[in-house]
This record gives sequence, C-alpha cells and structure tokens, in this order.
Amino acid sequence: MKSKLLNRNFIKIIALVTMLIDHVGYVLYGIVPYWLYFVLRCIGRISFPLFAYFVAEGFYYTKNKIKYFITILIFALISQLPYSLLFNGSTTMLNVLFTFLLSVVLMFAFDKLWRETFLELKIAFVVIVFAMFTFVSILLPLLFDITFDYGFYGIMLTFAFYVFKFSKTKQIVSFVVLLIIYTLVNVIGSNITFFSFISIFSIFAIPFIILFNGEKGKLNLKYVFYWFYPIHIAILYIINILIK
Repeated sequence: MKSKLLNRNFIKIIALVTMLIDHVGYVLYGIVPYWLYFVLRCIGRISFPLFAYFVAEGFYYTKNKIKYFITILIFALISQLPYSLLFNGSTTMLNVLFTFLLSVVLMFAFDKLWRETFLELKIAFVVIVFAMFTFVSILLPLLFDITFDYGFYGIMLTFAFYVFKFSKTKQIVSFVVLLIIYTLVNVIGSNITFFSFISIFSIFAIPFIILFNGEKGKLNLKYVFYWFYPIHIAILYIINILIK
C-alpha cells in the first residue's frame, strides 16, 4: 500500500508546477479573462504549503544544518533580483526563500532551547518568537517598508510542520488554524473582494501532505528545485517585458 502513495519528488514536482501556474497567471493579468487569471492564481495557492512542508522535512533530515541554512541563503540572494523585477520592481519585498531562512532559524532555536528542560531556555525561545514576529511584521515594514513573502504566517507554518512532524493530524490542524488567521488578516487589511479570500485555496495542499509516504523517490532532484525558482522567475520577467 505504501508504494502507491506519493513520494517527496512527486509532491515537489506538484509544488513546482502549481507555483509556475501561479506566476504565469500573474504575468497574464490583464491579458487573459479575469476568471482565468483568478483560476490560475487559485491553483498556485497549493504550492507554498508543500514547499514549507519539505523545508521542515529537509531541516529534520539534514546532517549539516548550517550548510542547509547557507544553501537556502545563497539561492535566496540569487533569486532576489529576478523576483524584485517581476513582482514589484524594487527590493522591498523579500522572496519566499528568505521566509524559509527565518523558519530555519526558528527550528534551530526550538531544538537548542525549547527541547531543553531548563525554564530559562524555554523563556528565551518564546522571546525569540516574539522578537521575530515584531521584526518581520512590525519593524521592517514600518521603518524600511521591507516585507517577507507570506510574512510571519509562512515562518510559523513551516515551523508547525517541523514541530508536529510525527503527527499529520496536528500538522493539518495547525495548518488550517494558521491559514484561517492569515486569511482573516488579509481580508481585514484590504478592500474586501473575492480575491481577498484566495489564500484559503491553499487548503488543497492537504491531500498531498496526507498521502506523502516519507520516501524520497528514485531521482536526486535536490538542486533542480533550488535552481528552478530563480530561473523560471527570470524567464517570466523577460516574457512579461515582451508581451506588455
């Protein structure tokens, strides 16, 4: 029965494809009918939770957590220029790999502080969480107009997948709770339209998480996933220039 479920490579490919569909939809805004644009962006909501899930998986299984952090940092830096050019024409929004970097910091702090028995270390971890929330959600946006893709929600979702790794029920429940909060915050902070609720379509990532069998898959596609992110954004930016 296990072999009939979905391995890591298969689900990551689903994440890549849905992310590509989302970004294609973004480029085609104003060119295709609005309903098609909306459908493409809805499909794209599936990708982030899947990537967040496997960042947590990757952190758990990696033997060198510092190297894991550095790898994400390198590709975050590589991706930032094409990301800024395509999505906002500036550097004020940091791409999703920077969001994952902060989640890695939080997971590392959790292992080193919260898992210990000393109360002082647990308090230190709580302080780090609140400091990160203040830094990401308040200080950077207000002082420097800098935001992270998916914001604190993205950090906490990845972290929740890590903390509840051995209980898919807890992973799914925490995902749904965080998603509801994130959606409500988006709705409250914007003019309410149907598009304001688009993040709720992330819920369709749940079946893939449930069906994940814990296996890697036969092919080693590790760096394919890293390189795909900046390359496809750069290509879409060129296409965006040509068609608009």
